[in-house]
Amino acid sequence: MGITFSEDNLIRMVSTESQTKKSRYNRYENMQEVFKVISPDLILGKHLIN
Repeated sequence: MGITFSEDNLIRMVSTESQTKKSRYNRYENMQEVFKVISPDLILGKHLIN
């Protein structure tokens, strides 16, 4: 398939609380600014799976 994978390019900056009882919007808010991309140039223009 030619798909590359780099697990070292994305790091979790914040430990978040459980989302099991949160609404969809609260889950979205809970994940804001949680992850950091180490090398943005490696993913620039690429489609990411979320």
